[in-house]
Amino acid sequence: MRFLKSPEFAEDIFQDAFASVWENHRFINPNQPFAPYIYTIIKNRVLNVLAGIDKESELKQKLLANAVDNANDTADRLLDSDYTLLYNNALNSLTEQQRRVFELSRTQYKSHKEIAEELNISIYTVQQHISTSLKLIREYFRKHVGSLGPVGSPVMF
Repeated sequence: MRFLKSPEFAEDIFQDAFASVWENHRFINPNQPFAPYIYTIIKNRVLNVLAGIDKESELKQKLLANAVDNANDTADRLLDSDYTLLYNNALNSLTEQQRRVFELSRTQYKSHKEIAEELNISIYTVQQHISTSLKLIREYFRKHVGSLGPVGSPVMF
């Protein structure tokens, strides 16, 4: 809470950390202290969230700086279709398995456990696919800034 200033983020990280402990409990050495182990897990997750918040804030500033006039419905529709096209192209740049996992998570709102069971893979593999997919999609958007032409340029995600 002290770093995130959000009860929801803090609770998510807490639950995620203990889910990670449970998933990897067979690898934990019972002769080693548990507190430093869980502290490291939580610290890393907090740092990842904070880095994501910084990137999101930077993105919002860039989008606001290049915002299209909201009164122009035609331009808005063109921009939406440009975003959709760019997003679909980014999805197509993923491997088949990454795309399947990502779409099950983001469009069908399935839990990591449900995805793992459906695809017969581990929850950790699901998490890795989602993390990698998000990274690749962000990179795809960064690479294609300005490729949408005058209405949507530059576009960043």
